[in-house]
Amino acid sequence: MSVRASLTLALLAVVGLSSSVTFAAAAPVGPRAREPVVRRLANGLTVAVFEDARLPLVQIQMLVPAGAAQEPDGESGVANLTIQMLSLGTASRTAETFAAALDALGGSLSGTASREYATVTGAFLTGDFEAGLELLADAVVHPVFDDDQLGAAKDQAAGALMRGRQNPVALADEHLWAAVFPSQPYGRSPAGALRTLASLGVEQVQAFHRDHYRPDRALFAIAGDVTPERAFRAAEEVFGSWGGQARSSGPLEAPAPASGWRVRIVDAPGLARAELRVGVRGPGRSAGDYDALVIAGELLGDLGDAKPRVGVTGLKDAGLISIATSAPIDSAGAAVAGLRRMLDRWTASPSDAQAFARVQHRFAARYPLQLETRSGLIAYWMAAALRGMPEAGLADYASRIDALSPATVGTAIGRWITPDRMVLVAVGPAERLRAQLAAVGAVEVVSTEAGAEVVESPSTTTRPPTPEQLASGRALVGQAVQAHGGLGRLRGIKDSSLEGDVVMLSGPHEYRGEMLQLRREPLQYSFATTFRGVRSIQVLDRAGGWSQGGQNGASVSDLDSVEVRGLRAGFRSDLQHLLLTAADTTSRVAWRGRERRDNRDADVIEVVAPDGERRVLFLDAASHQLVAMEQSERGHSSRRLYRDLRSVDGVLWPFNEERLVDGQRTMTLSLRRVALNLGLRDELFRKPAAASGTGRDGSGRPR
Repeated sequence: MSVRASLTLALLAVVGLSSSVTFAAAAPVGPRAREPVVRRLANGLTVAVFEDARLPLVQIQMLVPAGAAQEPDGESGVANLTIQMLSLGTASRTAETFAAALDALGGSLSGTASREYATVTGAFLTGDFEAGLELLADAVVHPVFDDDQLGAAKDQAAGALMRGRQNPVALADEHLWAAVFPSQPYGRSPAGALRTLASLGVEQVQAFHRDHYRPDRALFAIAGDVTPERAFRAAEEVFGSWGGQARSSGPLEAPAPASGWRVRIVDAPGLARAELRVGVRGPGRSAGDYDALVIAGELLGDLGDAKPRVGVTGLKDAGLISIATSAPIDSAGAAVAGLRRMLDRWTASPSDAQAFARVQHRFAARYPLQLETRSGLIAYWMAAALRGMPEAGLADYASRIDALSPATVGTAIGRWITPDRMVLVAVGPAERLRAQLAAVGAVEVVSTEAGAEVVESPSTTTRPPTPEQLASGRALVGQAVQAHGGLGRLRGIKDSSLEGDVVMLSGPHEYRGEMLQLRREPLQYSFATTFRGVRSIQVLDRAGGWSQGGQNGASVSDLDSVEVRGLRAGFRSDLQHLLLTAADTTSRVAWRGRERRDNRDADVIEVVAPDGERRVLFLDAASHQLVAMEQSERGHSSRRLYRDLRSVDGVLWPFNEERLVDGQRTMTLSLRRVALNLGLRDELFRKPAAASGTGRDGSGRPR
């Protein structure tokens, strides 16, 4: 380690800073804290400088409106990938030279993407301020997104997502956001989603950076041993040529009408305690009720013996009011009943003067302490700037809290805390929680098996479709059927044969072979693969199924009910059956918005078959051709991407298919030949007679 780096770490230890990449505290400011000097550069960048010369350190932070809420539909996780890749290569530095330059200064840079914005934070010795600022600017303004680096970033993000799905506390919090803001940007997890992560490429990351990392809506704060003149001069030098305007996202749509409480159980069979969350949509941070609800949250936290954790989070267009607690599984119902009684008391008499005075006093005592660090000063200034008040003094927040009264707090509670808008999330074993919570409201159960996704996007929505969505879905399916050859041709396919190459993926390993798929109406399906001369086959023969494999095909066995169900799903997953099921007038078909799939804008069509099986089709918004299909089964998210469409007997058929499970690529099929209506015989799907030693006939029944 260099002398400069050692000196920096020593100074960090003196002032209480962590030596890791995240700076959670900074040099004490105390009574000498000054209001910032704020200036807006010619390109629109707003810069604030807090001067404090007691220690030779400077902390800097850049904020850009580039969080999960700004992500395009179908690209959940691109905001997180973008911020993580900023220092992994720039126009003038490779990832290695950037890290070496940072190490030579003894400084640190870290980046985080939240729901609404991304921040890049750094700390440097005063003498290295300009050099450190230039590094931060290089990362923010001139990143070069490399395919190899993206692959590593995606692996890291996927690992973090899987770990997060094993944390009941984090899982409950994410599901609460998703349930309160269904199918809306605020419902997305800042960490992203496995089902979209695998499909994100360099093009999406570049586009997201180009659209949102712009100076006109960015905030930049500098706190430490630097004069405003020096700070502004340095900021102008490194950011002055940064141009462009950030893409503005439209306002958040109004919530759908609701009636009563909604309950989501996140099935986690192994838990001994249930994580419980109650939440409701709140106002944005600039709304008049926001400060009153912050006080209200403190009042609620003082009620009852359970002492739940109450949070009030304000974003631009809306916010979340949340109550968090946990309880033994068999006491979850009683704990929820206690929370509801507490809410009833809170809404019935929110203006207890003594309790209100205690909370106001607590705020008054806590507020100065939060401004004793450079990071605290920066945080409060950025909060004011995000509310549209960058010039407001730091005392403004305290004065707003002091001006509140029990009556104004009571009015805010009555406006926002209403029974028809409440959401309950419970993480624990569904079979033991469902009966306890059924009386609260309509219950939905989602899975955590193998890291199943947080349900939040249009393609996974469970909200009942509107009449308009049903009509749009039916019309779009009709256009898709026509685009692929028409209903008559699709119904006229009695059998099919698909031959080609197959690539199976298992972790880092690839296995290449050949495949043959045969389908025959009704419900006869054969999927045969050959790898390194060894052939294996799985066959569905209407009610039952069998498999054959091993050397010379010596091993023949009957399939169990789960395997048979999987083959039935495979039979219905080719283009013909997907479109015929969607066109069936007894299927429920609904348009669920638009998303990006396989680098194309696609209409999202939810199809619920007469037997209850649910799939989501993605139709190219321009051509109406089938782009992808998704479904969820036993906690796993499965996706198929369809490419290279060619005409076969007048039917437009995909000759390339990529399959993913939980966002990870598992198989690729490249077809050489597609043949329709060959007159396939029934015998092709019968179990070999020589294998009858299993004691069962071809249907799998005992002889």
